[in-house]
Amino acid sequence: MGRWGVMRPTCVRLICVLASLAVPLGVAPAASAATTRTVCATGCDFTVIQDAVTASVADDVIEVRAGTYPADFTVNKKLTITGAKVGVDARTRTTDDGETIITGLVGVGAPLELDGVYLNRASGQALFANDNVTLRNARVRGSGDVVEALAVVDPLTVIVDRSSISLIASGSALLLDDVDTATVTNSTFSAPTTGTNYGVEEVGAGGTFSITTNSFSNFDRALWTTGLFGATAAFRLNHVVRQTTASDGVYSTAATAIDATDNLWGCGTSVPTTTGTCDVVGGTSAATVATTPYLVVSPSSAVTPVPPSVATAVSASLTRQDGTAPGGSLVAFEGANVTFAVTATTASTSPAQGTLSATTASMVNGVASVPFTPPVEGGTLVLRTMLDGIKYTRSIETRGVVSVATVPAHILGTPRFRTQLSCATTWSRVGAVSTAWLRNGVVIAGASAATYTPVLADIGTKLSCVATSQPANTDLASSTSPAVKVLKRHVTLAILQSSITGVGLKCGTARKPCVHKRTGPLYIKVQPHATLFAGMKVQVVLEQKVGRRWIPRKPILLTVGRKSLIVRTAAMPVGAYRIRVRLPVSKTDDAVSSGYRYLKLKA
Repeated sequence: MGRWGVMRPTCVRLICVLASLAVPLGVAPAASAATTRTVCATGCDFTVIQDAVTASVADDVIEVRAGTYPADFTVNKKLTITGAKVGVDARTRTTDDGETIITGLVGVGAPLELDGVYLNRASGQALFANDNVTLRNARVRGSGDVVEALAVVDPLTVIVDRSSISLIASGSALLLDDVDTATVTNSTFSAPTTGTNYGVEEVGAGGTFSITTNSFSNFDRALWTTGLFGATAAFRLNHVVRQTTASDGVYSTAATAIDATDNLWGCGTSVPTTTGTCDVVGGTSAATVATTPYLVVSPSSAVTPVPPSVATAVSASLTRQDGTAPGGSLVAFEGANVTFAVTATTASTSPAQGTLSATTASMVNGVASVPFTPPVEGGTLVLRTMLDGIKYTRSIETRGVVSVATVPAHILGTPRFRTQLSCATTWSRVGAVSTAWLRNGVVIAGASAATYTPVLADIGTKLSCVATSQPANTDLASSTSPAVKVLKRHVTLAILQSSITGVGLKCGTARKPCVHKRTGPLYIKVQPHATLFAGMKVQVVLEQKVGRRWIPRKPILLTVGRKSLIVRTAAMPVGAYRIRVRLPVSKTDDAVSSGYRYLKLKA
């Protein structure tokens, strides 16, 4: 069953074509070994390609050198025909210079391999094959009164590789009719932006199809299949740019499943979907076509967050829609232009050097990148990439210039117990500032305000502060103050008799105790720092030596005021004593003590 919906002998079209060529179809006598024959305007074996074909035998090679060859010709024996660009990828050839240009119709009635030629047909088909055909490194331009640029009917095998096939007018770029095996790879297919155009059209019964790593531009249907009856088909890793948002990437009315995963579906307006506007798949058998995961263009930044005023790179890479890596070659996307744009969410964070707009870069190995210098001020920028109308965005954080301590951290105030201190710093940029206080280099838990009042535990230690600043969207900056020592304030103690004042200051050690030659009440003078210890309870501890032990007597409690405290004890018996003043009165170990004063009372 052909594309016209009627049964027909598959050779009818070829016979008609061959008859129109009026070329003898006799087979030349067999040669003992393959021969290379040359064709060119002057100085070669032949000037006309058909004459070289007629003179050849199976497996011969015909070299057609640069020039234009207008005559139709038919191949009726297994041959290889090479052009001036043999081995040169057709997708990289954009001019006609040095090309082997064949403007006549190529008829194929026996296995043929074409390599490095340019089939440039002004109207109608450029090639019609009724046998196996391999097309490598070939440029093909055709269509018009007959709807295919390339038409292949009834062969066992079709191979198209590294070729560039374009339509002049409406039609199909490649027709595969009743083909057992077709392999189409690493090639570009293009069509006008108007008319009804198809990339690969498959009709009739088929076998195995593999259409991978190709690029299709401006087709209503990149693949149109109506007759894969029982065949297996893969349409993968192709770059498809449809003519309109209503076009289909794959249009199928065949019951056979088609693997159409890992394609990039360009559609001009949005991410493709399986239904509605910009459909990937159409036709009555759309449900048998697997399209997800498809490829998407994922923008990213080389560094996150991006440092200020330092050139970095923003890039776009091809990844699967489900986030996994594509499973195969990305050659179809080589050279595809990605458009980059970076804009700020607010105008205040977007000076000129932080704006990247409408900058394009070509994809290499599925990745395209461009340099980008972020703004001095930090913020959130939106990175946009677009390839063939497929738009993707991603927010990237940029870091502003780090704030600098123009006046380093330093402590204000007198470092002493119960006297408030301040950590002062001046920063080059306004931002959130935090403070930590350290005692002998160790962070004090809970001390995070800009001010700090030393506690008893700080007496005699060294305090320092660390100020940190982090304006919005910048890195953290810090400054540490020089350490200051908290003044050590002990209470002083004098042991007096009622009639004597001021004595006891030069005695009172264990080796040289103060001696009083009378017993009775004892007056103890306590001189705490009134400002530091005002309102605190003072404990006067009196211990008597009994044998080798010091036995404590009942402590005396006082409250510190603004003046010295005089304590009168009860009558004291003869003996050795020691006295100590401790404040504040608590069970903790951080109290201030006067140390012991020793006393002897004699009768």
